[in-house]
Amino acid sequence: MSAPEVSVAVPAVDLYEGVNDWLILADLPGASQDQLSLELARGVLTLSAPRREGEVWRRVFRVPESVDAERVSASVDRGVLRVTLPKRERERPRKIEVAVG
Repeated sequence: MSAPEVSVAVPAVDLYEGVNDWLILADLPGASQDQLSLELARGVLTLSAPRREGEVWRRVFRVPESVDAERVSASVDRGVLRVTLPKRERERPRKIEVAVG
């Protein structure tokens, strides 16, 4: 007997780059914190969650090398997953003061 087929739904996402981090906002209506799965391995971030019977949310992102993988964080509120991918210190712009004289 084979495993039942599972359909994959791709959630809508917004991706923003800030000075200090990248931000992913994913719409996952109906998904709770305990149902969400986030994995970061070898520069690839995979998010998944059950959607309804026989269907799952799934989205895969290639993560820039500038991301500090040890400091990635995530939270969910009313079906919106927020993933913050901080940039490493050396990747952030540095303000350089200009001296007079």
